[in-house]
Amino acid sequence: MSNNEKIQPAKISWDDNRQPISSQFDDVYFSKASGIAETHYVFIENNGLHQRWKKMQTNQKFIIGETGFGTGLNFLVAWKEFNAATRYKPELKHAPQLHFISVEKHPLSHEDLAQALSLWPELLQYSTQLLDKYPPQPASGMHRIEFNQGRIKLTLFFGEAEEGFKQFNANPKGLFQAERQFAFGSKPFTVDAWFLDGFAPAKNPQMWSPALFEQLALLSNEQTTFSTFTAAGVVKNALTDAGFIYQKVPGFGRKREMLRGAYCQSEVTITNETQVTDSTGNPTTHWHIVEADVNEPLPKTALVVGGGLAGCQTAFALANRGIQVALIEQHAQLATEASGNAQGVVYTKLSPHQEPLSRFNLSAQIYADQFYQQHGFYQTCGGQTGVLHLASSSKQAALFQELAEQFNDRRFCRWTQPEQSQEISGFQLDTPALYLPNSGWINPAKLCQQLASHPNILRIHSSRVGELKHTGSQWRALDTDGNSIVHADVAILANAFHAAELLNNQQIPLKQIRGQVTHLPANFDFIGLKTVICGDGYVAPPQNKTVCTGATFTLHNQSQEMLWEDHQKNLHNLTTMLPETKEYIEQLGQHKLGGKVGFRCTTPDYFPIVGPIPDETAMIERFARLRKKANADIPKPGCYAPNLYCNLGHGSRGLAYTPLAAELLASMICAEPLPVARELMLHLHPARFLIRNLMRNKL
Repeated sequence: MSNNEKIQPAKISWDDNRQPISSQFDDVYFSKASGIAETHYVFIENNGLHQRWKKMQTNQKFIIGETGFGTGLNFLVAWKEFNAATRYKPELKHAPQLHFISVEKHPLSHEDLAQALSLWPELLQYSTQLLDKYPPQPASGMHRIEFNQGRIKLTLFFGEAEEGFKQFNANPKGLFQAERQFAFGSKPFTVDAWFLDGFAPAKNPQMWSPALFEQLALLSNEQTTFSTFTAAGVVKNALTDAGFIYQKVPGFGRKREMLRGAYCQSEVTITNETQVTDSTGNPTTHWHIVEADVNEPLPKTALVVGGGLAGCQTAFALANRGIQVALIEQHAQLATEASGNAQGVVYTKLSPHQEPLSRFNLSAQIYADQFYQQHGFYQTCGGQTGVLHLASSSKQAALFQELAEQFNDRRFCRWTQPEQSQEISGFQLDTPALYLPNSGWINPAKLCQQLASHPNILRIHSSRVGELKHTGSQWRALDTDGNSIVHADVAILANAFHAAELLNNQQIPLKQIRGQVTHLPANFDFIGLKTVICGDGYVAPPQNKTVCTGATFTLHNQSQEMLWEDHQKNLHNLTTMLPETKEYIEQLGQHKLGGKVGFRCTTPDYFPIVGPIPDETAMIERFARLRKKANADIPKPGCYAPNLYCNLGHGSRGLAYTPLAAELLASMICAEPLPVARELMLHLHPARFLIRNLMRNKL
């Protein structure tokens, strides 16, 4: 199963004690004696976690990898025990962090998960939060969930275990002799402790394969430990072959033996002559891999160019990891250009299809809504009013209905008929819609101000960066007169199409699309609007007696003046969505209308551009063979400027895309598990256009 295929949810039966049993594998999810005690003994105690956690320093992270998420019991116990061992308090800003990565081929439905976790009232404080953020099912691929202000990160991959851990690994085939010197960003991450869980090997032999253990080895180092409930011979052999050493110890409860141990050395080797394929079966050239210096420490300082949504989100994600960030904005205020609208919608184009952009949109929508809720931004910078996506055609209606039926999760989305939409919105609507109850609208300028108020962020206003200069191990930002503004270990360009002025790189294509929003006085009709409505345009609930609606899309127009014809377009779309406002709007004169003009930064393939910036000349030379053979096997990493990244091209979806994009970028920089699957990350990668042009022999 590749990670873009639809997954099959868990089929659960319940015994007389209300404990879940897998109908697919005819096996229990946890010990019938005591699931919590089993987790504590098998995984916490036999990995020596209490002692290791108590020694953790400020901002240090600990990574646990798990095979088989199941009911989430192991995660919840680890979260609780980690908080206790590190003496967690909400007011601690630089406390140690726990990353928990887990794979699950057959995820439980929300209802089954809730029933299973109801067996453990002592975990209610934690299970309630997990249930609140559990991804809608069936949602394949990678999902990042955060707790305790981002200090606890749970990354779930729904799909095959081996495929899942490949997605976490920059070099999943161990192609290079020193494979741990290759990464997605600054350096590779390794797992500190493995929880080898799941159904018994005799019940689920497909998961306990030698190929799985090879992937685990590639994500391990000499300090990595493991433990597992089983002592089956097939597991012992696979562990040994992958480079782990094990010890048999007494098992839990009625189990006679279990295994614990550590990673010793990898015996996984692939020669440079071996052709490697990705999850689709196509040869891959490893162009996305960064050759990292494992002896170089992780960055402690960063400079971010651009004070809009992308820049402020990036600065916030890095600051939350203890990095000191300098945020450089050319204007006197943050979010004055495309990020400066009064109201923006957390909007993506959702689809039931499994193509990459649809899967990215789904992940971004889920993550953004959770991000704004978790940090209180919906409450302080906007409103979690829900969003109604009107079906403007029979084709779109069919897609929306299929999506709602596919997930069958009213927490995430639901299909509404006109009468239901009217009850939700407060307006008479003529078309059915897809309703996202957890989404809403945000004031981007307020959001940027709050993001940039993090104590680890230094704001530098009215400074235009004219050059980025790399000296030694530092990046220095110079103004247009050549004067130094600030220097840092890592530099990130998040200044939209202005980034082209700083990049001597023609293979990161960015274009501007003019957009205009319209502001009109809210009469009595609009006071009752309770939710955001999206159709050919959008309209948000009125704020300060003003209705915000928009927005136009105009190519090849650089005018910064508001245009009457664009106001007319916006008002036409508004009356199409809300016919009962037509009479009032027709009476409005131009003098009563306000608005704003902005220029979206977009890309040719509609994906944002997030990741390390390639060294164009070196990349073309290294991967020149792609000109003659697009699937040439080139077992070499890419060529990248040291510690130089970008976060660009979010178009009209900045509020939805930038939280996940910033989390992805911070994970790359800080050597953490990525929040999106590797194959999806390639669609966001800054080098993708260069590689495509080589394959098309355009370079």
